[in-house]
Amino acid sequence: MSVEVELTGWSAEPCERRGEPVTVGVPWPRGVLHDDAHLACIGPDGDVPLQTEVLERWPDGSVRWVLCDTLLSTTGNGATGYRLMVKSDLSRGDLTPQPPLRNGEGEPVGDLTPQPPLRNGEGEQEGIGGGRISGVTPSPLRRGGRGVRSGLPKLSVVLKDNRDTQTIELPDPSGEALIRLRTPFRAHTVSGLILSGFRDDFPGANAARIQLTITNPKVADHPGGNWDLGNGGAIDTRELSIRIDATGPRAISPERGRPFRNFTNGQLHQASSGGENWQSETHLDKNRQVPMPFRGYRLNDEAGLRATPIVTAGDVGIAMEQFWENFPKSIAADDTGLTLGLFPPGETEL
Repeated sequence: MSVEVELTGWSAEPCERRGEPVTVGVPWPRGVLHDDAHLACIGPDGDVPLQTEVLERWPDGSVRWVLCDTLLSTTGNGATGYRLMVKSDLSRGDLTPQPPLRNGEGEPVGDLTPQPPLRNGEGEQEGIGGGRISGVTPSPLRRGGRGVRSGLPKLSVVLKDNRDTQTIELPDPSGEALIRLRTPFRAHTVSGLILSGFRDDFPGANAARIQLTITNPKVADHPGGNWDLGNGGAIDTRELSIRIDATGPRAISPERGRPFRNFTNGQLHQASSGGENWQSETHLDKNRQVPMPFRGYRLNDEAGLRATPIVTAGDVGIAMEQFWENFPKSIAADDTGLTLGLFPPGETEL
């Protein structure tokens, strides 16, 4: 029996992309897939590298959700001609015997035993998200694992409340993976906030993806049944940023389709949506004020409406999908590195 699932990629910027790492979760009907080793990814030119992990199984033991990592290429607006295939006569593990893939904690990746659904720091089931990482080079088809290259820049998270500032260094990856190596982290921080998440490294692309969850474990007060900002149990945060140590010439592309240009020490700050209703009462803060200082973004002395920036320093770059949509956000560069402000410094209390 052969079952196929078409994979179609979409790109907001029409450009050539080669061997780009993509993560996608695929649901399967009961009884169709029993062993993820029977999955193959086929592209326009034949076999494509595939790394899989079973996330959840049906009561009969068949696969309900599987997480797939693969490499796609496109010359236009999207990647087409790729498909996942279930073949009863295929076992990727039989092609070249390999030890099981393991993450940074030594745990096997792609375990075939029943698995509970992934959950975030708040106990909610994780969504199955994809990543867009541009500017990668083709990766050869390899059945074995790849190690993460040495000399990766140091990654850290800066968290600040109204009294203290704490810097948490993210763990370095270790081990091997065919496409994606996941390193989990968890830390207790200022004001009792819990920072958790994953660092996903893509050895063949020399790229990384960071997923953060910040949790307030305190019980919130809701006087009168109202869910207002700033009630008892709330924690005021003044900054939450990701920091990458990097040196070298700095450049920025502030919006999709905009060319890179020199970017000496400075900051791009997306303060509001950039739309006509940027001062809407939807954005009231705990003081019942609309705190947005201006429409759109500011890049040093330049004004714009909606930014989706990429900033580089030497051979290191940083970007965030849906940057302007999740305002306020900032991205900055200085002589020692790059900073992505998830809760930008200098904003009102968040």
